[in-house]
Amino acid sequence: MKAMVMAAGLGTRLHPLTDYLPKPMVPIANRPVLHHLLNLLARHDIRQVGINVHYFPEMIKAYFGDGSALEMSIRWSQEEKLLGTAGGTKRLADFFGRETILVTSGDGLHDIDVTALLGHHQRTRALATLALKPVDDPSSYGVAIIDRDTRIRGFQEKPRRDEAQSDLANCGVYVIEPELLDRVPEDTFYDFGEHVWPSLVAAGEPVYAYTTMAYWNDVGGLDEGVQLREDGAAALRRLVGDQRAQRSHLERRRRLEVRGTRSWTRSSAGSGSTCRARRSCPACGPRRAARSTRPR
Repeated sequence: MKAMVMAAGLGTRLHPLTDYLPKPMVPIANRPVLHHLLNLLARHDIRQVGINVHYFPEMIKAYFGDGSALEMSIRWSQEEKLLGTAGGTKRLADFFGRETILVTSGDGLHDIDVTALLGHHQRTRALATLALKPVDDPSSYGVAIIDRDTRIRGFQEKPRRDEAQSDLANCGVYVIEPELLDRVPEDTFYDFGEHVWPSLVAAGEPVYAYTTMAYWNDVGGLDEGVQLREDGAAALRRLVGDQRAQRSHLERRRRLEVRGTRSWTRSSAGSGSTCRARRSCPACGPRRAARSTRPR
């Protein structure tokens, strides 16, 4: 699976902070928000990423380059005029080919399990799957109405509490099938939330929800930005823990390589041992390893 990261927004609700800094570059724990997001994708073995840029594009591209420092390949799409989330994704249709696509906002912080999101998408055979999270106050978000089978039946945009039919907020993280882009016009502003999802649901297309309790902050305004800074250490504790576990995994691998072990087997690491970074690691568990990642 390849990913599309939306990083072209103006961040107007974060003025004056974004007068001189694009929203994806807002620092959290000494790294840009976008850096944390790309690390999350890498941990889920997503290595090919398209990113659209518009506001201060050179600042973003100069920091991340071609993605090799994160063991990724980044395809940049610089928009002279904003194309919206769907229009921006459509512009990179040739990059995605006929593969399933993860679409995510590049200017918020979350630790949504995108592997589980993809699994739910495949099980339901959906055309699109939206990540949703319960919120205390639906009036601040666009919410989705779902049935018992997690199929989305409707939407409400920032409903009053007494009128809300759902408390499931749209996280701006989606999995879509490539044929969906065939319905998006080229070189035109077109938005998933405003144009695509309502039309698909109205037409009875299979659009499903994946409900998550993961940390999510869309940094929609200065209040959320302040809250994100306060949450920073707690929100990143799990991410840092995963990185430390992966370092342990890599140390195991290096020790095996030093002994000249080329073929990874369970017996080479000791029967029954486990790896906190990857239970599938055959140096530490019963199954053949997926490609390991080097955390940054």
